[in-house]
Amino acid sequence: MVMNSIANKELEKAATAGDAEAQFTLGERECRYGLSVSSKEYAEAIKWYRKAAEQGHAEAQHRLGFCYANAKGMWFRNKGEAVKWWRKSAEQNNDLGQCSLGVCYAEGKGVPQDYTEAVKWFRRAAEQNNALAQFSLGGCYDKGCGVPQDYAEAVEWYRKAANQCNDYAQYNLGHCYANGKGVTMDIIEAHKWFQLASLMRGFELAKKALSIIELKMTPEQIAEAHSSLGICYFNGQGAPKNHAVAEKWFRKAADQGNATALGFCYENGWGVPQDYAEAVKWYRKAAGQGHAEAQSCLGFCYAKGQGTPKDYTEAAKWFRKAAEQGQADDQCNLGQSYEFGLGVPKDYVQAYKWYNLASAQGHKPAKKNLPFVESLMTPNQFAEAQRLSREFQPRKESLSGN
Repeated sequence: MVMNSIANKELEKAATAGDAEAQFTLGERECRYGLSVSSKEYAEAIKWYRKAAEQGHAEAQHRLGFCYANAKGMWFRNKGEAVKWWRKSAEQNNDLGQCSLGVCYAEGKGVPQDYTEAVKWFRRAAEQNNALAQFSLGGCYDKGCGVPQDYAEAVEWYRKAANQCNDYAQYNLGHCYANGKGVTMDIIEAHKWFQLASLMRGFELAKKALSIIELKMTPEQIAEAHSSLGICYFNGQGAPKNHAVAEKWFRKAADQGNATALGFCYENGWGVPQDYAEAVKWYRKAAGQGHAEAQSCLGFCYAKGQGTPKDYTEAAKWFRKAAEQGQADDQCNLGQSYEFGLGVPKDYVQAYKWYNLASAQGHKPAKKNLPFVESLMTPNQFAEAQRLSREFQPRKESLSGN
């Protein structure tokens, strides 16, 4: 308490002496950093914001503009003054000032409505990663306000804002995926974004959209959407980073028939104690349901003897299932199995075929292995391997939730 008192006195001394940063900090303190305060405290905050703003402090200029726009602690609401201070802040490249100025032009508050000018300021703030500006710029492209209508561009800006947890952008992005507007229609992605929007602040429109879209989805699709949601929490993209919450969504997806991500959690100790045997259990469940990634992971577990006894025959079996679904990594893995005779008879024709297929997808290790295997083959073997490669067609397994 004594130290805090000394610090406060030093801050007040610096502010009184004209230090703009100290003045701004005092304004923030009086406002309790945006929390509800009395009119007296608000007026005191405005006093310090003004002193800092008049010295060119961009953040204080934005805050002072906000005070004029909202009028708390002041005698009247003055949009013109709000615009004046936001413009000063915006011209110093403050993203908050730029976004606020953009809103004024978009809504015609304090200035004549001008969507072209709104887009200019939204874009400047959006390029500084301001989520509200990104959402607003997306809306301009969506509706053709101030720019030619461009749904694909709208989606890109909605996505940037949505990844920063802007629930309005998440809701709009969900609609884009649900209706194929600016993106390929994808009901699973639509569900994910509606779900995230509904979780942020209990967004009722998002909850309603979520309930409607679930009526159109299969249980397998809902399970995949829940797994995608877990990935959002795991990576902190579109949701606060939280491995424990991610694990809950992965477990929910596993209970619904998509257990791959839960296997990842146990293999790596993400949100749960690391347990290789438990990882194998969930990989096996998902692999048996036809999930290619789980088949790949289960193959690696058998190849490494991780969570299960080492068994190259079983590894090759699961690599093959994933490779036949077009998984480049597993095509390379199966190629190695044939090259070295691991779990399968040594066969350079088959090794070349699978390396070639993986290489065609840009798999660098497979491409690197091709010349050596080719050097071990007769011309007839090489021709046969080329024919098998040409005739290959990926085979997607039908997913089962059982």
